Parts: sequence; structure tokens; C-alpha cells
Amino acid sequence: MKKIAIAVLTIAALGLAPANSSKPIPGHTEPHSFIAKSVSSPAGLAQHIKSDPRVARRYEKHYGIDAQWLAEYVSKNLRATTLQRAETFTVYHVKEDGKVYPKRIQFKKGTAVFSTVKGNPVMKVSCGNPLSTSLPLAPAPIAPLTEITSAPKFEPTVTTDVPAETEPEPIKEVLTSAPTVPALPSLDVPRIEFPAAANTPVTDAPVTEAPPVVAPLPPSIPTVPLDTPIITQPGGWSPLLPIGLIIGGAIVINDKPDPVPEPASIATIGLGLAALYRFKGKSSKTRSSSSKKNLK
Repeated sequence: MKKIAIAVLTIAALGLAPANSSKPIPGHTEPHSFIAKSVSSPAGLAQHIKSDPRVARRYEKHYGIDAQWLAEYVSKNLRATTLQRAETFTVYHVKEDGKVYPKRIQFKKGTAVFSTVKGNPVMKVSCGNPLSTSLPLAPAPIAPLTEITSAPKFEPTVTTDVPAETEPEPIKEVLTSAPTVPALPSLDVPRIEFPAAANTPVTDAPVTEAPPVVAPLPPSIPTVPLDTPIITQPGGWSPLLPIGLIIGGAIVINDKPDPVPEPASIATIGLGLAALYRFKGKSSKTRSSSSKKNLK
């Protein structure tokens, strides 16, 4: 019976051996992994990328970036965490010939992953396989603030150095005189001489008194018919002349200037004077004819 039991246990052990061979062996990784050996920290993964050229080429081909830059990114921006719940990810595997292919896999709760500071999973720890084709942007580092205890004292510095002598710039010639203008051709103009003015003494002009102002005549002046006989006296003086003057209007000398007579009044005066002049001429002719008769 003991022999039978030993044989059964041996067969069972041999049957379980192939199943156990598929589990990861310590120091080794899963099939189609990006890394050649297992790592447990971002610093270990960064060192593995720098030291293994084959691993570096796999990451460069997948992300399209330099492997050295990726190693710095992993060591400074990733950390090892575990999933708080089961999630499904697209995991990128690599074959022996270097071909990369994606595969959807559901991770159980507690699976170890390399995540960013914000908790975004980037790679699986056990194989180093990427969970995306790009890397999350790393936050810009913030310089630490330094406490200023006291403001630095400012001491002005006095410069005593005398500047070296420099040669003066050449003085540009300044135009001080007006540009010359070509002389115009001379023209022969005949000279005209005027006789000298006689030296005549300058005398003051005589002061003339203002002429007497004649008062305007009335609108209507009685006229004497031409056929009316005129009584004349020796010497050619007519007795009607004073009457005409009285009728026509007396001559008045007024110190104060009167208004200028209207054109109608002036015309009337002119007609009266013309009539008197005609009467006087007719009386002269009559007197001369009578004298001739007396001589005969």
C-alpha cells in the first residue's frame, strides 16, 4: 500500500510540474515582457533601461523617445503602487523579434503598477510593459523658497577712475557764407534828365471865406411874359429887377449853413435868371434903336 501511495504522489507531482512552470520565477519576468529581469522600484527600472541596450531599444521604439530621457523620467516621476480596485487596461507586449502588440487584460485588485504622483498607472511592475503609447506630462519642478531674514545693505560705490582721453571728433565744415549767384547781364538803359525846378518861394494859400448860402426859392415863381414892355431908365437899369428879386426871394446871408436846395428849386432859379437876362438884352436893343432915330 505504501508503494502505491508513493507512486500516486509521484505521478501527481509530475503532472503538476508543467502548470507550475508557467508562473514567474524569482529574478525572471513574464513572457513577452519589455524588461529582461524583474524590478520592484522606479530607480531599479531606470537603471535596467540604462544598462541593457536591448531593453532600451524596446522602449525607444514604443514611446518614440530617447531611452536616457525615459530613464530620468521614470526615476523622478513614477512610484510603485497597487490598484485599489480591479481595472481593465490595454497592455503592450513585445515578441522576441521586437514586434509590439496590444492586449486587453483585467488586473485584479492589489496588482502592482508604476504610477504617477497623481495615481495614473503607466507600467506593470512584474513585466515593465507599458499601459499606453505616451507618457503623462511631468509637473514642472518648483524651486524651494528661501527665507530672507534681512534685506541686504546697499552700499553705493564711488568710481574714481578717470576716463581715458579720447580724441575729439573732427569738426565738420559749416557753410558760413551764402552761395555765389552768377551775375546777371547788364542792360543799357538811356538816362533821362529832367530840368531843375525853379526855386520859387512857397507862400501860404489865401484864406477864403465860405460863400454865402442862398436860401431856397419858393416852389412857384411868377414869370413875366416876353411881350410885356419893360420900363428902362438911362444906364440900362430896369426898375423890375428889384421887384423880381423881391418876388424871387431876397438874398440872405446866414452864418449857419442851411439845407442844400433841391434840384427843382435850382431849376426854377435858373429859369428866372435866364428870363431876366433876356429882358435886359431886349431893352438894350430898344434903347439903341431909339437913339438912332433921334440922331436922324
